Amino acid sequence: MTLTTGFSHIATMTDDVDRLVGFYRRVFDAEALFDMEEDGIRHAAIDVGGALVIHAFHVPWAPPDDRREAFDRGRIDHFGLTVPTLDALRDVRRRLWAEGEGVTNGDVRDFGPVYSLHFVDPDGVHLEVNVMKDSWGTDPVLPQSQWTILDREALPA
Repeated sequence: MTLTTGFSHIATMTDDVDRLVGFYRRVFDAEALFDMEEDGIRHAAIDVGGALVIHAFHVPWAPPDDRREAFDRGRIDHFGLTVPTLDALRDVRRRLWAEGEGVTNGDVRDFGPVYSLHFVDPDGVHLEVNVMKDSWGTDPVLPQSQWTILDREALPA
């Protein structure tokens, strides 16, 4: 048994804290646990659920990350958020589409025991939203050659 119970937060830099908090509020119903300034640096903790916080630091000189290709994005390529149901995934996909072009193409990939939807936040950070199937933890994740992309308008019931 591991000693940890999960991630508590991911620290990120943004040139617009309000824009980032607003994005996560609109898409995930997230709220800022705090928004404060210390030593001339504004920072906010955005509660995205499951005891996970995106800790956003206002760094005005931080340009958006425009690196789009996997494994060319630095030490942390992307991170994933989990939603509890396919209905929640459908809702998140609808909200991401409403954010405009370039946020997501809406493709939901079937990795075997998990469904995954990729998106990019306003600062260019790549993320995915996952729904774990009942087979999560027992069935292996499929190799990339066996992934399927589900119909954009429908997900399994």
